[in-house]
Amino acid sequence: MFTDSKDVAGLTVLSGENARFEDEGGFPVLYLKKEGGEERIFAEVKRAFPFEAEEEFIILENENGEDVGFIRSLE
Repeated sequence: MFTDSKDVAGLTVLSGENARFEDEGGFPVLYLKKEGGEERIFAEVKRAFPFEAEEEFIILENENGEDVGFIRSLE
């Protein structure tokens, strides 16, 4: 299991320790903890390879289409 909160293929590993999610009008919003506060990101959720692993390796992109982090497992 990953223990660092940063840098797996250059992406932040998102967990309950460094991120939280809220539903705003049916859209997922990611609040990413950073030094000095939280960054609010309107997130698009995408499944990464392998596609068969429906609850693993979930990528989150910001509104500019840039990857901001991933969830290793929904478990």
